[in-house]
Amino acid sequence: MPDVLTDLARLLKKMRLEQGLGCAELARKAGLPVDEILAYEVDPTALDEQTAIAVLRALPPDSDDDALLDWPDDSAEPPPAVIAQMEARMLELEAALRIDEKRFRDALTCLDRALSLNPGRRQIGRLLISKAAVLGELSRETRALELLQEAERCLDAAAQPRLWLRLRLEQLHLLCQAGRYEESEGKLAEALDLAARVGRDRDRWQVRCLAGRIATGLGRREEAVTALLPVRAELLATRRSFEAAAVGLDLAGLLAGQGKLPAVAELALEMEPLTEETKLPHAARSTLKVFCWAVRRGSFTAEMGQRLAAEFRRTDSRLTRPYVIPGT
Repeated sequence: MPDVLTDLARLLKKMRLEQGLGCAELARKAGLPVDEILAYEVDPTALDEQTAIAVLRALPPDSDDDALLDWPDDSAEPPPAVIAQMEARMLELEAALRIDEKRFRDALTCLDRALSLNPGRRQIGRLLISKAAVLGELSRETRALELLQEAERCLDAAAQPRLWLRLRLEQLHLLCQAGRYEESEGKLAEALDLAARVGRDRDRWQVRCLAGRIATGLGRREEAVTALLPVRAELLATRRSFEAAAVGLDLAGLLAGQGKLPAVAELALEMEPLTEETKLPHAARSTLKVFCWAVRRGSFTAEMGQRLAAEFRRTDSRLTRPYVIPGT
C-alpha cells in the first residue's frame, strides 16, 4: 500500500501539528526513534506500514479506534481490523483536508469510503457526525439530521462526552439552519452542560451563539441579546472576526426590533473597519457595507438584520476555519 502510506504521512503530520505535539513527544508516545518521525515528515515516501500503525495508535491520545489499540505487539502482521481502522482513519483525515479546501463533495466521497470499511461503532459515529456537517454545508439538513440520529446509536454519551457534545452542537446548528427552533431548544440544556464540563473555548462560544439564535428564532429578544452580547465581546477579544461580525448582525436586528437605534448605530461604527478586512471573504465585506450604509441612511430594520445575518453566514463555511474532526 505504498501510495496510501505516502498520503498518510502528510496527514499524520497534520494530526501532530493540530494536537500541538513535537516530533520528540510523538516519538515517545509511539515508542519510536524520533528520526523515524522526522524521516517521513521530510520525505513522505519514507513511511512504512509498521511506523504508520505505531503513530496512528498514538494519535490522538483520546482515540476511539479500538482495533488500533488492541493490535497485539507481538503480531507479525496487522490484523484485517487494524488495516480497516487505519485506512478509515486516513480517509477521515483526508476528508478534513478536503473540507478545509471547501471541496465538500470530495469530502463526502472520502467519508463514504471510510464508512464502507465498517471500522467500528465509535469511529462510525464520528464519521457520521463529519458527514452530517458536510451535508449541512450543502443545504441537505434533513438527511444530515437523520445521520446524526444514526450516530447517536453508535455512541455512548457517558463514555465519549466530548464526541457527544460535537454531535449535539451539529444537531443544534442544523436545526437552527432549518428554522426548527422548538426542537433545538429541547437539546440546548444538555449541550450547555456538556460544553461547560468537557468543552473547549470554541465549543463554549458556539453553544452560546446557538442559544442566542434559538432565543431569537423563538421571539425572545431580550434573552437573545443577553446571551449574544458577552459572546461577541469574547469573539472580538480572541480576534475571531467572522464569527464576531455574524453575531453583531444578529444583535443589530434584535436591537432594531426593540427600537434601540442608537445601539445599532454604535454597532455599525464598531463594525465599519471590518468592511476593509481582507481576511474576510469579499461577499462578507459587501454584506457588512450594506449593513453600515442602511444604518447611516436610517433604513435599517429588524427584518433586514435577520436577512443580512443569514446572508453573511452563507458567504463562508463554518467548517473551514479549520475543520476539527469530532472528538479530537
